[in-house]
Amino acid sequence: MKCIKKLVALTLAAVLALTMLTACGSTPSVPEATEETKQIVDNINAVRTENGLSALEINTAVTDVAQKYLAVQEKKKLNLISEENYQKEMRELYAIKVAGRSYIGYLATTTNSSGEKSLTKEAWQKTYDSNKMNYSDCRIVRSADAKYVGVVMKQISNGKYITVVVTY
Repeated sequence: MKCIKKLVALTLAAVLALTMLTACGSTPSVPEATEETKQIVDNINAVRTENGLSALEINTAVTDVAQKYLAVQEKKKLNLISEENYQKEMRELYAIKVAGRSYIGYLATTTNSSGEKSLTKEAWQKTYDSNKMNYSDCRIVRSADAKYVGVVMKQISNGKYITVVVTY
């Protein structure tokens, strides 16, 4: 009887160990780019290309940073974070480097429509033409050394959308 109990315990331990290892796949932590994401990046790249700048590449590491920005922006929009903590978390996000690059600009918009509807080619061109490099959305389309882009968007509980575009 003791032998059977030990065998069952050993079998159960082996099954649990195998179950834990099945979670160790190469599944990316950031989902594939959605059609909406691709549309926003296509709109940015159309303006950049027309103005002699290189196209930006969607990068999963940058998209991960954008997800983090979105989480902080969402907390702020829903009044779940103090201004002091918001500023602290944003400073920490600004310090993140991707492929040895610092962030060039981010844009967080809260509108009644999702990003792919409000961040059109025309809107990006208007931003490009404004030439106000102190605005992060202008840096996204005008910065010649930007290489990577990450885009995320979400509709939050108050019905508004948050769209975050990060470039490195």
